[in-house]
Amino acid sequence: MSDSQHQHPPVLLRGKARTLPEALGHKWHQIRPRTVEDRNILYVTLDGIALGFTTAASTFLSVFVIRLGASAFWVSLLTSLPAMVNLFLAMPMARFLERQQRIVPIFAWSRLLAHSAYVITGLVPFFLQGRLAGEAIVVVWGLVAVLASLANLGFTLVMSRSVSRERRAMQMSSRWVAMGLSKMIVVALAGQVLARLPFPLNYQVIFIASYSADLAAFCFISRVQNPEQEPAAPRISAREPLWGRFRAGVAEVLRARAFVAFSLARNVFVFGIDMIAPLIPIYWVQSLGASDAQVSYFNTAITAATLVGYGFWVRVKRQRGNRTVLLAAVLGRSLYPLLIALTRSPLVMIPVAAFNGLAFAGENLMFFDAFLDTVPRGKEARFIAINQTLANAIAFIAPPLGAALLPVMGIQRVLMLAAVIAFTGFLLFFAGGIARETSLAATSP
Repeated sequence: MSDSQHQHPPVLLRGKARTLPEALGHKWHQIRPRTVEDRNILYVTLDGIALGFTTAASTFLSVFVIRLGASAFWVSLLTSLPAMVNLFLAMPMARFLERQQRIVPIFAWSRLLAHSAYVITGLVPFFLQGRLAGEAIVVVWGLVAVLASLANLGFTLVMSRSVSRERRAMQMSSRWVAMGLSKMIVVALAGQVLARLPFPLNYQVIFIASYSADLAAFCFISRVQNPEQEPAAPRISAREPLWGRFRAGVAEVLRARAFVAFSLARNVFVFGIDMIAPLIPIYWVQSLGASDAQVSYFNTAITAATLVGYGFWVRVKRQRGNRTVLLAAVLGRSLYPLLIALTRSPLVMIPVAAFNGLAFAGENLMFFDAFLDTVPRGKEARFIAINQTLANAIAFIAPPLGAALLPVMGIQRVLMLAAVIAFTGFLLFFAGGIARETSLAATSP
């Protein structure tokens, strides 16, 4: 027997004996991407894997700030401060992107620079201690929101144009599953790092190390191919009075009835969910007395259930359509604040977190896929920016409101109030007939 035969024993493949390299080569030939869309899906998925390593650290951001001594108000600013920045920048960023031919490089660079906040977060405790360090970290995330605003808008445009509508949900589910899997692994490992290293060095190591994967993500996403868009011409003369521009913009939005109905229901629902976003880690740490390791278990349960959920909801979508997925997911998520309020032990919190992850997968899929079906064609950047502006207005108002109600109502009552608001959003989705398959195609009015 030759050395090559000894090193690579024959593999039986479809009745023929082949060496292992030949078998692997044959398999790659079968599955390798052949079209631009196939390659885009591959690079988007690889980007998700790398980005999962980076964004895993964000899971611990609120807890880190709390343990540094920041108040509930400052914790709420982690959400509301970036939202305030995005609130004022979304529309100018949309006008900027409408004038560009190539969106992918702009998205890739803006995201890479925005994620420098991870490194800075890890470095801050070397220069500041205690409460001041926590507050400085909040300010850092508020400042990089300028770049994040451009990156968020660019993300939706790049993803929506990288594949056809029929493959959009599959691409995003593949990306989010890959991203969630890598994030789940890193979060689980990070929990062990947190348990073994002293505070705050344990958190610093996690945040600084996480940014290295962002460089790989930059390389992958830069290879995605989008068709070059025709730069938009000025829509309204600069001589048009401000009130006239405003009226024209409002009239344009109101003509897109599917967009208006979806946006109204979504924003009512999101108001309830965002209101308790900064309160959840507070409930975990202070009400449940959860340790760092237990917090990592909660987040791992959310991520694991989300991973399973994407595949599950894609199958449901194929069989039952967008509306079924949308209603089931929004209903489940609206119940999550109530379930948290009823939870009394860290052990019970694990299945509650898993339930939230399953519902979140469907919500995330539909708030991307079904939402894009309501956007008039040729006006994607504009309407996506409008949606982001409304979402950021809510994200700016709702978290501080939840924090302000905390000393007045108590955390359990605030959680229950949030559940009622989110459930109202579900009723609007249900009563409005939103996401019915017969009304999906959006055309320019």
